[in-house]
Amino acid sequence: MNGCTQLVEQEIKRWAAVMRSRVVTVGTAERCCVARSAKPDCLFFDAYRTEAVRFLGMGEEVVVAGPPGPHPAAAGLRSVADPADAARLAVSDPRHLAVVFPPGRPVEDGLAIAAVLRARFPALVPQHPRTLCQAASARRSLVARLAAANDVVLVAGLLDQQDEQSLAGTGTPVHTVGAVEEIRAEWLSGATAVGVLDGAGAPAGLTDRIVTALGGLGPTAVYEHSVAIRARAEPGEAHLVALSAVPPPGVRARVPEECCPC
Repeated sequence: MNGCTQLVEQEIKRWAAVMRSRVVTVGTAERCCVARSAKPDCLFFDAYRTEAVRFLGMGEEVVVAGPPGPHPAAAGLRSVADPADAARLAVSDPRHLAVVFPPGRPVEDGLAIAAVLRARFPALVPQHPRTLCQAASARRSLVARLAAANDVVLVAGLLDQQDEQSLAGTGTPVHTVGAVEEIRAEWLSGATAVGVLDGAGAPAGLTDRIVTALGGLGPTAVYEHSVAIRARAEPGEAHLVALSAVPPPGVRARVPEECCPC
């Protein structure tokens, strides 16, 4: 038996060992425009910028709850990185302090900072809560749920910092996949539930190709788990936009095209 034949047989045995039925859950959540665009163009970024300028015009000292990101709202803003930083913040006039929340960051992180500021400075003026971008919070929730519900998570593309933080401490193995050829048999050993997450910079169609490859390893049931963003303006407040993370109505099964819709 030559070396090439031995190598082929080893590969066959390696993949045969992970042949089994599986549940595959594909997780998708829209990223904030700040995270995916060099020139963000959305109502939330406009609201963030408008509120900051308005507060400055009122004579308020304005702080950003969290890293300001690559697109600062206005000149002269101070960034408060975390609650510990907020506890140390020194201001010129405690009666004139305002806080804004940068899009692209989880809202709950900013609210934790704002809570510390309000405890120290009761006159704190916050950005209107219905102008806050919820996209990063929704994605954090989705990523955490996907990790909790599966034995392993395959990320189509790359892990950005926020997704990496959401997955940290879950205990679920996570592997990035740039092409289906990169999937390794040992990643799937003993895994009856596999999560597939749309990562950063993934080539078009990579998520579907990963799902197809998993289907070649035995019978699979494929589900889609997504978080929707719903916009709503209350009567008389057309200048405000409310986006809320809408929990999925249940994990939805992908139905093969050849199946009867009934």
